[in-house]
Amino acid sequence: MYQFLKKINKSIARLFTSRQIFEKEVWSLRFKKNNKNQYPYKQFNRQLFSFSNASKKNIWLLLFIVLLTLFLFLLPYLSLDMGVSSREWESERIAKQLYESSRNSEKELPQNVALQLQTCGQSMDNLVFKIAHWIGQEDNLFYIRHFVSSLFGFGIFLILGLFLVRLFSWRAALFSLLFLFLSPRFLGNILGNLTDTSFAFFYLLFFYQFFIFTKELPILRIKRLIYITLSIAFATTIYSNGFSLIFYLFLFS
Repeated sequence: MYQFLKKINKSIARLFTSRQIFEKEVWSLRFKKNNKNQYPYKQFNRQLFSFSNASKKNIWLLLFIVLLTLFLFLLPYLSLDMGVSSREWESERIAKQLYESSRNSEKELPQNVALQLQTCGQSMDNLVFKIAHWIGQEDNLFYIRHFVSSLFGFGIFLILGLFLVRLFSWRAALFSLLFLFLSPRFLGNILGNLTDTSFAFFYLLFFYQFFIFTKELPILRIKRLIYITLSIAFATTIYSNGFSLIFYLFLFS
């Protein structure tokens, strides 16, 4: 019983205490049945949770940074020439009705809009609509929507690239992002589909942080839990399907 309580106190301490306290700890790892290795905390963290194997090829790292920098400027520029789809008109209409309803308590939302918001909260669409009104750019609403969508698209490239680096190498991340950029369907969505692009961003962010979270176990990091919680929360406010991420969290951790 004493050992059990001691483990609980130690786990709680890792949640709320600086990582430097545990640098002198020794972690025992069993890679094979009869081969048990021990690592000091610093060495354990550096060897298992770093880009050490991939960082040796600096040319691929440099090309990866150049490609992401190019995307950072190219995607917003391309979004300015995107057309407006019928779905965007529908999202804009719902966001407008929700905005007017929030400003006028006597004005109720139509029943069909209220029902649709139960499964598609489109929180990012509503936020962009409010920002456009706040800065007095209602006439340029769709330009702002496309610009914000392109930034979320860049975030997808960034997170996916870092994810692939941890899984494979800088070279794999570079070519994967390049081929993904050349996909017409994907490129068109991230430039003009704010609802799906923002949802995909938070969905991917969850799996990236969840992957790091499982790799760091038994070490728990408050910032990792915050990232996971926020990604689930924002994904759920866009589509109710985002709630399913909670089940991944409990099933595989």
